[in-house]
Amino acid sequence: MAVAGVPLLLLVAYLGSLWLLGAVAIISFLGLREYHRLIRRWGLKPPVLLGYIGALSILIVVYWQREFSPYLTFILLWIFLGGFLLRFPHYSLADIGAAFLGCLYVAGSLAHLFLLRAGPGGSFSLLLYTFLLTWISDTAAYFIGRGLGFRRLWPALSPNKTWEGAVGAGLVTLVVGALSGFYLFSLGWRALVISLLVALAAQAGDLIESGMKRMAQVKDSSHLLPGHGGILDRFDSMFLVAPVVYYVWKLLA
Repeated sequence: MAVAGVPLLLLVAYLGSLWLLGAVAIISFLGLREYHRLIRRWGLKPPVLLGYIGALSILIVVYWQREFSPYLTFILLWIFLGGFLLRFPHYSLADIGAAFLGCLYVAGSLAHLFLLRAGPGGSFSLLLYTFLLTWISDTAAYFIGRGLGFRRLWPALSPNKTWEGAVGAGLVTLVVGALSGFYLFSLGWRALVISLLVALAAQAGDLIESGMKRMAQVKDSSHLLPGHGGILDRFDSMFLVAPVVYYVWKLLA
């Protein structure tokens, strides 16, 4: 994430409630706009308005219920399929499916930031721990990859990712996450499990977004953040990390 945005994000995370919901909503809508631009370059024609309505519905329902109910996913699916029927043949099933995926990928994933803060078992400490592990993983992957990397991890997805950067980031995330989780965040042995899964999820999230950009033949998802790309570029790891931390914590707690 852009360094300038870190203090502001930490502030709204500390304040929680509507402040955090508002921040997540803004990030989600900006990220979804970038996602729609990417899939247009794939040759798809997403129902943009339906996508924004779906994203807003996810955020409001999760905020209200303090959980991500499986019913929500199916209701959204029915709404999107209803849009397919009502606008047939303007939108194809591929258009509808990609838009539905975008709602879950962007808004659905980021909604878990609110659950980490205010859901069952959630707290500012747990959300802060999630931020820390994500930033550690991204930073370690970047610097270790640039300094020591030479074997390409997955050239078809990302020409710049290396095995050295991925393994190094995983080890750093595991060590820092386990030690900080045990001594600073009072997570006990759970910190080791969470750190291991975060190390894997962060790398996967980065590669998934790289694959999306490769399909769209663009370097960055947007130029919203000069020198840092777009929202999808900055939050690609978080899209997977936030749900992983939340559900693993619920399971282990």
